[in-house]
Amino acid sequence: MNSDPNPANNNVSEHEWQLQELALHEERTGIASGDKNARLQRYRLLARVLREPLPQTLPADFAARLARLAEAEIQRSKLLDLRFEKALLLTFLLIFGLAVAFVITLYGDEWLRSIPSVHSSAMQWLLALAACIGISRAMQPWRSNVA
Repeated sequence: MNSDPNPANNNVSEHEWQLQELALHEERTGIASGDKNARLQRYRLLARVLREPLPQTLPADFAARLARLAEAEIQRSKLLDLRFEKALLLTFLLIFGLAVAFVITLYGDEWLRSIPSVHSSAMQWLLALAACIGISRAMQPWRSNVA
C-alpha cells in the first residue's frame, strides 16, 4: 500500500535529494559539474558553510561562569524561601498573640484561677512538654552547625 497519495511529490523530493548529493560531492571534490542550476549553487554554498567550523567559540571559563550563575541562583532562591518562611512565622505568631490577647480580655482572670484545679498529672505533662521545647530551642545553635 502506498502511503503517499500523490506520487509526484516523491519525484520532486528525489530530484532535490539528487541535487543536494551532487552539491555535496562537488564541494568535497572541489570539481564543479558546470551546471548553472541556481538550486545546485545554493546547495553548494550551504554545504561549504556547514563544513566550516563556527567562527565563535565558547569562552575558556564558560563552565565556571555558568556554575557561578547557577550557584548564585540557588543561593537567591534559598534566601527568598527563608524570607518567606520568616514572614509566615511572624504572621502566625502575630495571629496567635492576638488570639491570646482576645482570650485574656474575654475571660479575664477566670482561666488563671482554673489552672490549679487541673489534675496534677496533666500539669506534670505540660511541664515536661515545656522542658522538651526549651531544651530543643537551646540546642538549636549546635544543631545548625552539624548540618
